[in-house]
Amino acid sequence: MSEELRAQAVAQIEAAFAETPAPSPEGDWHTFYECADLKAEWQGQHWRDLTTEMIFNWRDCVTNLAPEAFRFYLPAFMIHSLLHPHEVDTLLDSILVALAPSSGQPFSTHHNRKLVANASIFTSAEAEAVLAFLPALKSWADGVTFSPYYPYAEVGHKSALRFWEAVRDKITLPVEIDTSYDQRRAALHSRRIFTDKQITAFRVPTPLGLRPPAPDRIPGTYKAPDALMNAGLLVMLNAMDGGRIEVDPYSPDIEPETNVRNRRGLCRQSWFIAQMVESLTPVDVNFQLLIGGDCSLLIGAALGLKRVGRYGLIFMDGHTDFQTPETSASKAAAGMDLALVTGYGPDALTNMEGLKPYIRESDVVVFGNRDIEDRETYYAKAIFETDISMITLDYARQVGVEMAAQQAVELLRQRGVPGFWIHLDADVLDSAIMPAVDSPMPGGLSYAELIAALRVFLSSGLAVGMEITIYDPDLDPDGSIARAYVDALVEAFHYATP
Repeated sequence: MSEELRAQAVAQIEAAFAETPAPSPEGDWHTFYECADLKAEWQGQHWRDLTTEMIFNWRDCVTNLAPEAFRFYLPAFMIHSLLHPHEVDTLLDSILVALAPSSGQPFSTHHNRKLVANASIFTSAEAEAVLAFLPALKSWADGVTFSPYYPYAEVGHKSALRFWEAVRDKITLPVEIDTSYDQRRAALHSRRIFTDKQITAFRVPTPLGLRPPAPDRIPGTYKAPDALMNAGLLVMLNAMDGGRIEVDPYSPDIEPETNVRNRRGLCRQSWFIAQMVESLTPVDVNFQLLIGGDCSLLIGAALGLKRVGRYGLIFMDGHTDFQTPETSASKAAAGMDLALVTGYGPDALTNMEGLKPYIRESDVVVFGNRDIEDRETYYAKAIFETDISMITLDYARQVGVEMAAQQAVELLRQRGVPGFWIHLDADVLDSAIMPAVDSPMPGGLSYAELIAALRVFLSSGLAVGMEITIYDPDLDPDGSIARAYVDALVEAFHYATP
């Protein structure tokens, strides 16, 4: 970072926000439950008095502050990012998210409406200080500090500059823009499956459950949440953007104690996911959508569900993912996720909080797998000794995919579960239409078959949430696969046209 650029930015921020009023002690300071205690800790303190430790402890809340609190405390977040970038860790990502419109999204989305609300009370001088901060931050962050889990840092920086120039110049901010997304969503409105539930989406940009695709390369699944959002997933589903769950840096190393890659990061990731899943109950008014990322996020989802009660699982995947550290050649949790959530594997992953198993074997239906050629030589044959039900793709096509999906729902209904979670791995699809996965296979589901099955699951009255995993934008350079995938997913959340 240029020392002169940093010093100029800090001075401009300090001057611009010197007389900014503090947020009212009677009002709400946050828009997210995990930031509820920030008010008690910070109330009565000027933004100049906040220490780097305090900023670090509350770094994720910069994206969830209410307008008055955001305006007053933003200078502290900006200055500490410039003066102590290593100490504030992922704040460098979060602050850019907080200042930039969502890439490729209309201003009718939740994040962009919130950004407009926050910015609308800024003075021109304050906006000018934000504009001084952005290039100072970029001069430090280029190639050094932004985590790989924020893939559009360059795009975000440019869009933030354009947005805050409009704020400075008092140009009317776009609150509603009639776009093709909005028009298509309006056309779908009458066919919605969930008319009485709010879909809330969380982005989980994790590659932690995969082995590296090549030496010194990170699996590209961490880019999937943003790629799918940019293809219109949240807008078309009219889903609330619940934010992003931070994950630990990727490491290709295998932990000797458990024989699993990234075990510590997986545990931390799972705890955060479990917090999100648990928080959005009761399930009769919320439908949770986790956008991954790789299949390891199932561990956190299952843990969160187990905290609440007993739930089933429909596991849509080209593979059974029933390997263990002893049978897995890759030692990657994304190939063990079903085994782990049903209690097979190291206690560090299978028995967090003493809740093993997170999902009972008898409450699982594997749907659409096509990886078993010979039961005797099958690499995950331990699954045949369990009470897990399996509806293979061959069987589903024999009886009809829609009928097979109905059978899966009926199995879980008969077992008495109050609801079920849906795991959707993109490799359940035929590699001809979904090659952007780590383990593509021919002969998988078509989009029409995927839509038919998901419609049955989502309209059953038992579906409480769903995760989308394994799509890899690195294998989809022009984004065409993401757009087709999102079109299919959106259609699945709506009844067929009469």
